[in-house]
Amino acid sequence: MQPDINGTPATLSVSINGHTWHLLVEDWTENREFGSRSITARGRGLSALLSAPYQLPSSAIVNGSDMTIQQAMNALLLIGEGFSINWAAGLDDWLLPTGAWSYANQTAIQAIHDAAQQVGMVLVPAKAAKALTLQARYPVLPWDFGTATPNLIVPEAAILSMARRSTTSDQANAVYVHGGETGGVFAQVRRYLSAADRVAATHSSNLITHADAARLIGGRLLAKHHTQPSVRSITMPLGGAHALGEIGQLMQINLSAGVEHGIINAVGIQAEMSDKISVRQTLTIGEDTPNEWAKFKYLLPKEPTLVGQIAVVHMDDTVTLNMVGGGTQRVRGSGAPSDYHYVRAQTLEGKA
Repeated sequence: MQPDINGTPATLSVSINGHTWHLLVEDWTENREFGSRSITARGRGLSALLSAPYQLPSSAIVNGSDMTIQQAMNALLLIGEGFSINWAAGLDDWLLPTGAWSYANQTAIQAIHDAAQQVGMVLVPAKAAKALTLQARYPVLPWDFGTATPNLIVPEAAILSMARRSTTSDQANAVYVHGGETGGVFAQVRRYLSAADRVAATHSSNLITHADAARLIGGRLLAKHHTQPSVRSITMPLGGAHALGEIGQLMQINLSAGVEHGIINAVGIQAEMSDKISVRQTLTIGEDTPNEWAKFKYLLPKEPTLVGQIAVVHMDDTVTLNMVGGGTQRVRGSGAPSDYHYVRAQTLEGKA
């Protein structure tokens, strides 16, 4: 399980009840005692090869010419690494004007992940291939759950354990979203037939350059404000009559007290072997997530403060900077050539 001569970690192929995962071995330990030997391996999926420590963070303008957001995300993939991006069926694709998307101090997968979240998408790595799928965080919006066909139906008898919570009523029924200086659009997104009288916090992203982008992120934000399912997660068997849950599926849970619906946002697999093999899956729905990094990141500032030197002053009240650490960014604000400035959220924030 040692890395190869180039430092690339070994890959394990793990097959559980007809499903296969390829995992990078990033850490392992071995323990030997008289008559026994055990090895513990830890790691991540193949998409980790697009992140640290295998790739260094960089800064760049992604689209040096007009291109769709799908084309721009594909442009971030490293040539020769064998990765591909799949666009989920029905997911909108829209045009990004030249220079609309830039990133700073991020690896390729960080930039793609952050961009996806800015417009209401999620990034789902393949289980056993160098492939990434972009799909809507809510392929079905909560107010349509009752009339949509579920991807997975779980009877109460199949549930081994369940976590529940109190629920709150609807909060916002409208939200304003807008793009940046380069081709950005401004829109109010509202629940159909609602009074649009409870407005969520305004959301901005340089990637909102078309009504499709505004609608996608607006729907995602209003879904967050919708009444959450009382079920947070369920644990059930995996195998036989019990299919593997997938990220983005609409799950229907048939309980004696009523029916619950939710979009699966996390899948955990636990396999134990004693006198027999027991395999369980834990499926999480709603806005909760078991991902500790995601919870921690929610507390952090959304945009880091960076430092760059003004290289070009443009006529539209923007400047191009050479960023400390490499790369360039075109941001809003004015200043003199050669001056160093703090930059945050694509805006100059004062001299450095």
